[in-house]
Amino acid sequence: MKKIILFSLIVLPIIILSQNKKALFIGNSYTAANNSVPYWVSKIASSFNDTLEYIMISPGSATFEQHSTNTQVLDSIASYDWDYVVLQEQSQLPSFPPAQVEAEMYPYAQILCDSIYSNNECTIPMFFMTWGRENGDPVNCQYYEPLCTYEGMQNRIRESYLEIAQLNNAQVAPVGMVWKHLRELSQNTLELYSSDGSHPSILGTYTAACTFYASMFHKSPFGAAYPTEIEVSDAILVQQITNQIVFDSLDVWKIDTTQVYAYFTQEYLTRGPEVYLWLYCINADSAFWDFGGITMWQYNDLEDGFININLPEYENYYVCLTAYSGCKQDTYCAEVLGIDSKSEMYKSDIKVYPNPAKHSLNIEHNGKRIEDIRIVDQQGKTVKTVSTDNSSITEVNVQNFAQGIYNLILLIEEKTVSFRFVVE
Repeated sequence: MKKIILFSLIVLPIIILSQNKKALFIGNSYTAANNSVPYWVSKIASSFNDTLEYIMISPGSATFEQHSTNTQVLDSIASYDWDYVVLQEQSQLPSFPPAQVEAEMYPYAQILCDSIYSNNECTIPMFFMTWGRENGDPVNCQYYEPLCTYEGMQNRIRESYLEIAQLNNAQVAPVGMVWKHLRELSQNTLELYSSDGSHPSILGTYTAACTFYASMFHKSPFGAAYPTEIEVSDAILVQQITNQIVFDSLDVWKIDTTQVYAYFTQEYLTRGPEVYLWLYCINADSAFWDFGGITMWQYNDLEDGFININLPEYENYYVCLTAYSGCKQDTYCAEVLGIDSKSEMYKSDIKVYPNPAKHSLNIEHNGKRIEDIRIVDQQGKTVKTVSTDNSSITEVNVQNFAQGIYNLILLIEEKTVSFRFVVE
């Protein structure tokens, strides 16, 4: 992770915004039951002002092998730049002996994942880890002992989906593991199964939907909408356990919640029309500057942290900085102002001392009216705001500050000036 120091004039907001995701669900009756898993994911998303647009292809008992030659499936994968393509295997097959799973499941999962990446390398294949049957698989128990119990069947399903995700650089929605913890916590009193002991009840489908919401949107489902057929206490329990299982083990499920952020600010030098632009990039490998389509720079060594440019006096540019990491990116745009002699005049009239400071910092402003005083740390966080009666000297208490470099930001007659100081 690359994290660059910013001498900031403004706090960088890390805000969880509404999201829009597009997903293709490829599965069978486990996906389609009870109005379908994607339908309930979209309902949960809507309750948080998020959106899920989806298409579902889920013929009964379908396997990866059948999906891999189904023209409707392959055409749908190629029809759109999906955020996610969800893949659900026939419910029993992942629980079979490893050699059988490797022969009958893995090659066709790879074909599907290859088709996904061929259409868009940034689409994420997400495997739907299903659940073991309520009392195991008595039909196949005689051939493979782990299938004789729910626990044995669930463990094999978990192993198969995690291995196949590793092999295909994919992610896993751990529905089966949320299901397992709900069974254990309730001592099997929750009605997760329908009457056949295999397919999900409405509560089971809701459990899957909560898991997919958390896995795709990287948000807790706590407080989400739920079907009217479900008791509120059961819905809350499902939401809580989903949050715990998904977010406590993101690395296990291969879910990458890392966000890329781009931000910059500017500082003037007194010796001429030069401007420092300071980068603030989080989790980025490279950054790209666009000065209104006039001049562009590519930066692959973000450790440098800044660029120095010459701008004609008073001339302004609309500048965008885009930070990249693989398929992830973030863009921040703002107006960059040419050197303003009035701002520099204000700055030259103000004295800030002592520097370094230990107990207090004095701001001597010689009659200039200060409208706002803020102190910002190196990460762009405002750590103190100060009111002033506009006497000639304002004293700021910094005794409880951690040692380090800070920015003092002053707003004077709608002009912003900044000073760096050290707390020792």
